[in-house]
Amino acid sequence: MSDPTPRPRSPQELDDRSLAEVVRGRSRAAEASEALAELVRRRRAGAPLLREVVRDAARPAEDTAFTLFREAVERDFATVHSVTAYADALGYSRRTLARVVRAATGETPKAFIDKRVVLEAKRLLAHTDLPIGRVGAAVGFADAANFSKFFQQHTSTGPAAFRAEHR
Repeated sequence: MSDPTPRPRSPQELDDRSLAEVVRGRSRAAEASEALAELVRRRRAGAPLLREVVRDAARPAEDTAFTLFREAVERDFATVHSVTAYADALGYSRRTLARVVRAATGETPKAFIDKRVVLEAKRLLAHTDLPIGRVGAAVGFADAANFSKFFQQHTSTGPAAFRAEHR
């Protein structure tokens, strides 16, 4: 009599699509790791490798496209304000990034970036004595006038008024 419980199959017994499902599912870290190793072994042996499997498997389970975007914005908001630059750096199209960010936050990627820039500008204006031009430079604006206009558009108050109000 055979055991009704199906035995786990080794990575060598699975086809590429099944291995991809194991890696994407990430149900057990060891299983996903073995599956990825088998995919790499097959690739080295000349078998085709699914591009998205390698891309997805290289990221830890908790990393989603939005998480990667949020971390990139947190790291680079002071120098990068362009959605295209973030999309290119993360390996996504602008459209995919827009869909992911909108699903997670309900706003566009540009609005998400701008909110982070404004938050840092508010923090610097309220808690430091830096001149407004230096605050603008700290959040990625070479010209104080451009920073003032950006800040005014996003907060309905100018940087100097904001500082006076929050001191």
